[in-house]
Amino acid sequence: MLLVVQPHPVQYHSPVWRACTAQGLELQVIYGSDFSIAGYRDAGFNVSFKWDVDLLSGYPSHFLRTLADGGGKTYETVSGKGLAESIKQINPRAILVLGYHSRFDRAAINAARAAKIPIVFRAETSDLGARSGFRALLRDTYLRFLYRRIDAFCYIGVNSKRHFLRLGVPEHKLFSAPYCVDATHFRFDPAVARQLRREFREELRASDQDVVLLFSGKLLPLKAPDMLLAAAASLPEAWQQRLIVAFLGDGELRAALTVQADRLKFRTSFLGFQNQSKLSRFYHGADLLALPTRTSETWGLVVNEALLHGLPVLTSDTVGSAADLITEQTGITFQCGNQQDLNRQLLALLERLPVLRREDCQSQVSKYSVEIAAQGIAQAYEYVTKGKRDK
Repeated sequence: MLLVVQPHPVQYHSPVWRACTAQGLELQVIYGSDFSIAGYRDAGFNVSFKWDVDLLSGYPSHFLRTLADGGGKTYETVSGKGLAESIKQINPRAILVLGYHSRFDRAAINAARAAKIPIVFRAETSDLGARSGFRALLRDTYLRFLYRRIDAFCYIGVNSKRHFLRLGVPEHKLFSAPYCVDATHFRFDPAVARQLRREFREELRASDQDVVLLFSGKLLPLKAPDMLLAAAASLPEAWQQRLIVAFLGDGELRAALTVQADRLKFRTSFLGFQNQSKLSRFYHGADLLALPTRTSETWGLVVNEALLHGLPVLTSDTVGSAADLITEQTGITFQCGNQQDLNRQLLALLERLPVLRREDCQSQVSKYSVEIAAQGIAQAYEYVTKGKRDK
């Protein structure tokens, strides 16, 4: 049996555990806390909410602690107390851990090592935007030490695999388990998609000739929504007359962005935070997505969501998913932090919109599904439990 150890339920991970179980892999999950389903305040979105999609059905799981009995209220405060004892009682054949930053993850790694249980590692790993100098040397030294104690690795994409190889992980220990989103709560029926598109665009007062540019994420400096507004303001007048920039999300920059938008010629709309089950209407109603992250982003799952709905995407070149998902048929990238390049590439993508096809976007992202991720995890589990590890 594979034991997954995770600080709390995550809307992008639970469907993978469900798919693993459906494919016949005996799996169980230990969660450190239930705050993400009981309700919590997200500092980035600056809102209190709980996910409105089912995160617990379809696979066995239990909580070490809940909010009601003193469980952690945030990712950082989830404790690993009692985790080693639970692992000993369950006695799994292997343990899957999903990172090393939190004390809960580190407690899981230490407990697995102490019990001589093989470890499978699937985390958001990348060298994009990595610091140079002494801090980079410290990071690499620590990770090389950690990775020598891991038995198999599930890489989430191209940059993740490059990261592991650079730090000395042998190729035979690597298994593809791509980062993915659950498509089951999206709405793809053509008639429904047309209705949702019509309703959203009517709300925006957008004509068939207008272009709706969607930003989906936290309104924070590192996400660079201000750069997106500046890029839109650089467009030729004819494009600005047709353009609507819609911000799906919330955060500390909302007030400043509203002031910035009031001085611009094109239209803007601030939609606020929206939960998972409501996202399809916005993706169907838009014409393209922009993710202009100012620094680096390990993956950027909104890219998956947009492509699933057939939307082409503009991202900075330090968004991790760009290496896997952005092609000439699905979008374009620009140099991270370079406003002039963002201006140029936004115009280039707008001009290419008529020749980009929904089917190409959907075909590219279809290789990054929960089913394929589950298969990769199963392969890694088989590897570590059949005596194929290096001695």
